[in-house]
Amino acid sequence: MKCCHHGSADFTDAFMAAERPAATVVSSGDEESFAHPHSDTLGAIGLHGRGWRPLIFSTELARSTREDEGNARVEIGRLLEKIDRETDPARKAELVKERDAMLDRLAERNVTTYGAINLRTDGRKALLAYKIERPRIGAAGGKKTLTKWDIYRLEPIGGGPLVYVPAD
Repeated sequence: MKCCHHGSADFTDAFMAAERPAATVVSSGDEESFAHPHSDTLGAIGLHGRGWRPLIFSTELARSTREDEGNARVEIGRLLEKIDRETDPARKAELVKERDAMLDRLAERNVTTYGAINLRTDGRKALLAYKIERPRIGAAGGKKTLTKWDIYRLEPIGGGPLVYVPAD
């Protein structure tokens, strides 16, 4: 289910109980002043969700970093050292302008890399995923693997509605 307006509390419990979503996507984090998603909305999603562990995906929570932020910080640090050492006023002004441009790029939102909730379905099963901040070592089939994504499977159990199926 796609949550209403950025996770606002403008819904009824009767509606949520009727929907009983196995997974809900909350699209928020667009620098609004409404503190979305609301805590009571998240609680209602969990309370009325389907299965033993209903899933809540939030673009606000999934976009907490940038893929190249660490490298940019190192580059800015080096640039600051150059600015401190530079004695030519014209060259120093160029370096300051370069620093400001880097800071502006760093301040931009990065929703295309982090924060996007990916949904794939074949009409019978569904996969939901989002990119994680740092790759981690996991296990698949008894082998160690490096993963860059958190992936969640939804499948019908016994021909019923979709439910979350944890990874093996």
